[in-house]
Amino acid sequence: MKRRFLPIMLVLVFLLSGCQSAEETVIGEVNGEKITKKQFEERYNIVKTSYESNHQVTLDKKKDSEVIKSLQDQAFDELVIQCLIVQETEKNGITVSESEVDTAVSNLKEYYEKQDKDGFENFLKKTGYDEKSLREELKNEKLFSKLYQQVTSGITVDKSQAKEFYDKNTDKFVQPESIQVSHIVVGTEEEAQDLLKQLKEGEDFAELARQHSLCPSASEGGNLGLLNEKSSYVSEFKNAALLLKAGEITLQPVKTEFGYHIIKAGQKEPARTLSFEEVKDQIIIELQKEKETQVFLQYIQEVKGAATIEDNRKK
Repeated sequence: MKRRFLPIMLVLVFLLSGCQSAEETVIGEVNGEKITKKQFEERYNIVKTSYESNHQVTLDKKKDSEVIKSLQDQAFDELVIQCLIVQETEKNGITVSESEVDTAVSNLKEYYEKQDKDGFENFLKKTGYDEKSLREELKNEKLFSKLYQQVTSGITVDKSQAKEFYDKNTDKFVQPESIQVSHIVVGTEEEAQDLLKQLKEGEDFAELARQHSLCPSASEGGNLGLLNEKSSYVSEFKNAALLLKAGEITLQPVKTEFGYHIIKAGQKEPARTLSFEEVKDQIIIELQKEKETQVFLQYIQEVKGAATIEDNRKK
């Protein structure tokens, strides 16, 4: 399974509730809106946990004081940006209805409960949300998405721009030797073992994928397309897939953060340079995302530059 990442400006709004005027210790203000000590500590804990996970370290207050100071500044700045985003949605008349939030909650429940009957409850426990705070979080996500779309509407990339990029970067489109891969991913090892048994008894892989796989690729019979050394799949999955020969299926389920996978290898393709027509749509999408991100970040910087921001942490 592929990991997916978004720029920090695009994800920070998902992580905490919006700016609040809680009757708590106030450590900052953004255009008169309060940032509380509680909000700051919650955000810092998220930033710190992410840093420690990414760097495989445990921060020490004495030895890592400079890193901790930097992460604290980052946490405060992200709260400022979050406040500004909420304020901008209000200024631009952007709203989210309760029915939209209902749908988002329902989709999230369906996703986690498809993996495990207690999956949604476990998700709430793991993240520290209750249903009320989760609804607020999902509402913020929708608000952010609508603001992003409004700010970046009208930005386009045409075929000539894509061709220019392709001609200057043909080395980026060299595809190593690859193998077609399909998979079935389920929530438990027991389910995976049962599916392996059915496959050994002659059941069709694609049909089992359609019936049982948790991945969106289920609708395609589990087909994930081509995979190679450069593919951005989690290592456990990619390494297991690359060991397979054409037609082979993993003998045991492969465990990743997404669940338990049964992987099937298709035909191999030799290394080659992909033609412009093959990658045209991909280039256009990527260039457009890049332009949209640049425009939105510039917009946020301009909003921040015009804002009245108070940082009272040191007072």
